[in-house]
Amino acid sequence: MPSTHIQLASQYQRVVCLDISQLALDIAQSKLGDSGEVLLQSIVDCDLPDGAADSVFSAHVVYHIDRDFLEKAIRQMLRLTKSGGRVVVIYANPRSVFTLPGELIRRIKGNKPQSTPQLYYHAHPLGWWNRFKDTASISLLPWEAIGSRMATSALKTPSLARGFFKAAESFERIAPGLAARLWHYPVIVLDKR
Repeated sequence: MPSTHIQLASQYQRVVCLDISQLALDIAQSKLGDSGEVLLQSIVDCDLPDGAADSVFSAHVVYHIDRDFLEKAIRQMLRLTKSGGRVVVIYANPRSVFTLPGELIRRIKGNKPQSTPQLYYHAHPLGWWNRFKDTASISLLPWEAIGSRMATSALKTPSLARGFFKAAESFERIAPGLAARLWHYPVIVLDKR
Protein backbone atom coordinates (compact mmCIF):
# COMPACT_ATOMS: atom_id res chain seq x y z
CA MET A 1 0.00 0.00 0.00
CA PRO A 2 2.04 2.94 -1.26
CA SER A 3 1.88 6.38 0.33
CA THR A 4 -0.24 7.72 -2.56
CA HIS A 5 -2.98 5.23 -1.65
CA ILE A 6 -2.81 6.25 2.00
CA GLN A 7 -3.13 9.92 0.99
CA LEU A 8 -6.15 9.02 -1.13
CA ALA A 9 -7.73 7.08 1.74
CA SER A 10 -7.22 10.00 4.12
CA GLN A 11 -9.73 12.04 2.08
CA TYR A 12 -12.61 9.76 3.11
CA GLN A 13 -14.38 9.37 6.45
CA ARG A 14 -14.65 5.61 6.07
CA VAL A 15 -12.25 3.38 4.14
CA VAL A 16 -12.86 -0.32 3.55
CA CYS A 17 -10.02 -2.46 2.17
CA LEU A 18 -11.17 -5.69 0.57
CA ASP A 19 -8.74 -8.46 -0.37
CA ILE A 20 -8.41 -12.24 -0.51
CA SER A 21 -5.01 -12.03 1.21
CA GLN A 22 -4.94 -11.70 4.99
CA LEU A 23 -1.31 -10.55 4.74
CA ALA A 24 -2.30 -7.70 2.38
CA LEU A 25 -5.11 -6.72 4.76
CA ASP A 26 -2.74 -6.78 7.75
CA ILE A 27 -0.39 -4.43 5.90
CA ALA A 28 -3.27 -2.12 4.96
CA GLN A 29 -4.54 -2.10 8.56
CA SER A 30 -1.09 -1.26 9.91
CA LYS A 31 -0.75 1.66 7.49
CA LEU A 32 -4.30 3.00 7.89
CA GLY A 33 -4.65 2.40 11.61
CA ASP A 34 -8.12 2.96 13.06
CA SER A 35 -9.25 4.88 9.98
CA GLY A 36 -9.38 1.71 7.89
CA GLU A 37 -11.64 -1.30 8.00
CA VAL A 38 -10.52 -4.56 6.38
CA LEU A 39 -12.62 -7.37 4.90
CA LEU A 40 -11.26 -10.76 3.88
CA GLN A 41 -13.43 -11.22 0.79
CA SER A 42 -13.16 -11.37 -2.98
CA ILE A 43 -14.33 -8.52 -5.16
CA VAL A 44 -15.75 -11.20 -7.45
CA ASP A 45 -18.25 -12.21 -4.79
CA CYS A 46 -18.46 -9.86 -1.82
CA ASP A 47 -21.44 -9.37 0.46
CA LEU A 48 -21.32 -5.60 0.93
CA PRO A 49 -24.69 -3.97 0.14
CA ASP A 50 -25.52 -2.18 -3.11
CA GLY A 51 -24.38 1.44 -3.13
CA ALA A 52 -22.23 1.00 -0.01
CA ALA A 53 -19.37 3.12 -1.40
CA ASP A 54 -19.01 6.66 -2.69
CA SER A 55 -16.13 5.41 -4.81
CA VAL A 56 -14.04 2.31 -5.44
CA PHE A 57 -10.32 2.35 -6.15
CA SER A 58 -8.45 -0.66 -7.54
CA ALA A 59 -4.76 -0.34 -8.31
CA HIS A 60 -2.97 -3.05 -10.30
CA VAL A 61 -5.40 -5.75 -9.17
CA VAL A 62 -8.03 -6.61 -11.75
CA TYR A 63 -5.63 -7.94 -14.39
CA HIS A 64 -4.66 -10.60 -11.84
CA ILE A 65 -8.28 -11.83 -11.63
CA ASP A 66 -9.10 -14.81 -13.85
CA ARG A 67 -10.29 -13.53 -17.21
CA ASP A 68 -13.54 -15.49 -16.84
CA PHE A 69 -14.40 -13.54 -13.67
CA LEU A 70 -13.07 -10.11 -14.58
CA GLU A 71 -16.35 -8.69 -15.87
CA LYS A 72 -18.13 -9.94 -12.74
CA ALA A 73 -15.51 -8.17 -10.59
CA ILE A 74 -16.01 -4.85 -12.37
CA ARG A 75 -19.80 -5.23 -12.18
CA GLN A 76 -19.40 -5.84 -8.43
CA MET A 77 -17.40 -2.62 -8.09
CA LEU A 78 -20.14 -0.75 -9.94
CA ARG A 79 -22.83 -2.42 -7.80
CA LEU A 80 -21.04 -1.30 -4.63
CA THR A 81 -20.78 2.29 -5.86
CA LYS A 82 -23.60 4.77 -5.28
CA SER A 83 -25.27 6.42 -8.29
CA GLY A 84 -23.07 9.33 -9.27
CA GLY A 85 -20.06 7.60 -7.70
CA ARG A 86 -16.82 6.64 -9.36
CA VAL A 87 -14.84 3.46 -9.90
CA VAL A 88 -11.16 4.06 -10.63
CA VAL A 89 -9.04 1.19 -11.92
CA ILE A 90 -5.32 1.34 -12.65
CA TYR A 91 -5.11 -1.21 -15.44
CA ALA A 92 -2.54 -2.73 -17.79
CA ASN A 93 -2.67 -2.04 -21.51
CA PRO A 94 -1.74 -5.21 -23.43
CA ARG A 95 -1.31 -3.17 -26.62
CA SER A 96 0.91 -0.48 -25.17
CA VAL A 97 3.87 0.51 -27.30
CA PHE A 98 5.98 -0.33 -24.24
CA THR A 99 4.36 -3.71 -23.58
CA LEU A 100 4.91 -5.18 -27.02
CA PRO A 101 8.75 -5.21 -27.07
CA GLY A 102 8.94 -7.07 -23.75
CA GLU A 103 6.27 -9.55 -24.87
CA LEU A 104 8.19 -10.20 -28.10
CA ILE A 105 11.42 -10.83 -26.19
CA ARG A 106 9.65 -13.25 -23.81
CA ARG A 107 8.20 -15.20 -26.76
CA ILE A 108 11.57 -15.41 -28.49
CA LYS A 109 13.27 -16.65 -25.32
CA GLY A 110 10.45 -19.13 -24.65
CA ASN A 111 8.96 -20.09 -21.33
CA LYS A 112 11.75 -21.06 -18.97
CA PRO A 113 11.00 -22.69 -15.61
CA GLN A 114 11.12 -20.22 -12.76
CA SER A 115 12.00 -20.83 -9.13
CA THR A 116 8.90 -18.97 -7.95
CA PRO A 117 5.43 -19.26 -9.45
CA GLN A 118 4.29 -16.41 -11.67
CA LEU A 119 1.34 -14.32 -10.59
CA TYR A 120 -1.63 -14.87 -12.93
CA TYR A 121 -1.99 -12.04 -15.43
CA HIS A 122 -4.51 -11.25 -18.13
CA ALA A 123 -5.31 -7.79 -19.44
CA HIS A 124 -8.05 -7.30 -22.01
CA PRO A 125 -7.55 -4.72 -24.77
CA LEU A 126 -8.81 -1.30 -23.68
CA GLY A 127 -11.91 -1.57 -25.92
CA TRP A 128 -13.13 -4.35 -23.61
CA TRP A 129 -14.17 -1.68 -21.08
CA ASN A 130 -16.94 -0.44 -23.39
CA ARG A 131 -19.15 -3.28 -22.12
CA PHE A 132 -19.81 -1.19 -19.01
CA LYS A 133 -21.38 1.71 -20.92
CA ASP A 134 -24.80 0.38 -19.89
CA THR A 135 -24.03 1.39 -16.29
CA ALA A 136 -21.34 4.05 -16.40
CA SER A 137 -19.62 6.62 -18.56
CA ILE A 138 -16.05 5.53 -19.25
CA SER A 139 -12.92 7.59 -19.66
CA LEU A 140 -9.24 6.72 -19.97
CA LEU A 141 -6.45 8.73 -18.40
CA PRO A 142 -2.69 8.24 -18.67
CA TRP A 143 -1.04 6.86 -15.54
CA GLU A 144 2.37 5.23 -16.09
CA ALA A 145 4.04 5.30 -19.47
CA ILE A 146 6.28 2.35 -18.85
CA GLY A 147 6.31 -0.59 -16.44
CA SER A 148 9.10 -1.01 -13.92
CA ARG A 149 10.58 -4.08 -15.66
CA MET A 150 10.88 -2.25 -18.99
CA ALA A 151 12.13 0.93 -17.30
CA THR A 152 14.87 -0.99 -15.50
CA SER A 153 16.06 -2.70 -18.67
CA ALA A 154 15.68 0.19 -21.12
CA LEU A 155 16.45 3.30 -19.07
CA LYS A 156 19.91 2.39 -17.80
CA THR A 157 21.09 5.82 -16.64
CA PRO A 158 19.40 8.44 -14.46
CA SER A 159 19.72 11.07 -17.20
CA LEU A 160 18.06 8.76 -19.75
CA ALA A 161 15.24 8.01 -17.31
CA ARG A 162 14.74 11.73 -16.50
CA GLY A 163 14.65 12.60 -20.19
CA PHE A 164 12.18 9.84 -20.99
CA PHE A 165 9.77 10.73 -18.16
CA LYS A 166 10.00 14.46 -18.90
CA ALA A 167 9.09 13.77 -22.55
CA ALA A 168 6.27 11.43 -21.45
CA GLU A 169 4.89 14.11 -19.11
CA SER A 170 4.93 16.69 -21.92
CA PHE A 171 3.17 14.26 -24.27
CA GLU A 172 0.49 13.58 -21.62
CA ARG A 173 -0.25 17.31 -21.35
CA ILE A 174 -0.53 17.69 -25.12
CA ALA A 175 -2.46 14.49 -25.91
CA PRO A 176 -3.80 12.84 -22.73
CA GLY A 177 -6.27 10.57 -24.56
CA LEU A 178 -3.62 9.24 -26.91
CA ALA A 179 -1.15 8.82 -24.04
CA ALA A 180 -3.73 6.76 -22.14
CA ARG A 181 -4.02 4.44 -25.14
CA LEU A 182 -0.25 4.16 -25.64
CA TRP A 183 1.01 3.94 -22.08
CA HIS A 184 1.60 0.69 -20.23
CA TYR A 185 -0.75 1.56 -17.34
CA PRO A 186 -3.83 3.69 -18.07
CA VAL A 187 -6.45 4.66 -15.51
CA ILE A 188 -9.96 3.51 -16.33
CA VAL A 189 -12.60 5.80 -14.80
CA LEU A 190 -16.18 4.57 -14.63
CA ASP A 191 -18.66 7.21 -13.48
CA LYS A 192 -21.80 5.36 -12.43
CA ARG A 193 -25.10 6.73 -13.66
